[in-house]
Amino acid sequence: MRTHFWEPRLSILDVSNPAEPRLVGAIEGPDHAATWQVQVADDLLVQGMEHRPPAWGGDPALNSAEGIRFFDVSDPTVPWLLSEWRTGAHGVHRNHFTGGRYVHVTASRRGFDGNIYVILDIAVPRCPEEVAMWFLPEQFVAAGETPARRISLHGPPYVLGDRAYLSYGAGGLVILDISDIERPTLVSRLEIGAAFSSMIALHTVIPLPSRNLLLINTEAIAERQQEPYNFAGIVDVSDEQDPRLISLLPIPQPAAGATYPNFSTRGGRFGPHNQHHPQGPELFADDNLMFMTWFNAGLADLRHQ
Repeated sequence: MRTHFWEPRLSILDVSNPAEPRLVGAIEGPDHAATWQVQVADDLLVQGMEHRPPAWGGDPALNSAEGIRFFDVSDPTVPWLLSEWRTGAHGVHRNHFTGGRYVHVTASRRGFDGNIYVILDIAVPRCPEEVAMWFLPEQFVAAGETPARRISLHGPPYVLGDRAYLSYGAGGLVILDISDIERPTLVSRLEIGAAFSSMIALHTVIPLPSRNLLLINTEAIAERQQEPYNFAGIVDVSDEQDPRLISLLPIPQPAAGATYPNFSTRGGRFGPHNQHHPQGPELFADDNLMFMTWFNAGLADLRHQ
């Protein structure tokens, strides 16, 4: 599957021969909505939809689609729409689905500042049902809360077993116990503070269960790094009640002979963004490696033994 950042389209490619990918199908639309992410497992495709920000061509007056569309892709060349789920606000951003009964959603919600965590039961994919939501108390503006700065779950909520690991933007890292799927409870929280809280702040958390570590990073937004420091680091959760940031990753350096002294002055955005998510047995996983994109510095793979 290939999403199109600027186009309302999802392309379906046959990569049985990786040297010659073939377009075999597509899911069109919805117009004017951003479809940043799709996930596929158990012959089910989960497509997130979000209102496109005005800075990226969105128009609030268009009332574009939002939420999640569920497709049967048992025949991947003929995807079949099963159902849609709406947030009632501006949609979803990054979600987690590796098969099974539940989809873990980063969702907007009226009355809240920023995105919150929602769990959908898709035992019957034609009738997705919300079974739980969780949020930081300061987000609940409809109840009178007034957060000092915007707090929003970026996601995806990364779920392993009965734990959900949330990259909660300026709220930092949140670990939840979801053994009772309808009543998530807080295990611990690691705040990253204003010095590390760029506009997006904490963007990703990837657990390495065999080593009791979490790989975390913020997201660079401002060009030439004109914002609080963006970082990628490693958190020790051997005591999950007391997560500890134990290291920061090295910063990519320009090659010898580059016309700029560092990537911050190269132009454009520089800093961490997306990690590889080893969700499911079909994806590459190595608890000693981290794959990280750095915007204008490209892709780095790092060994952390």
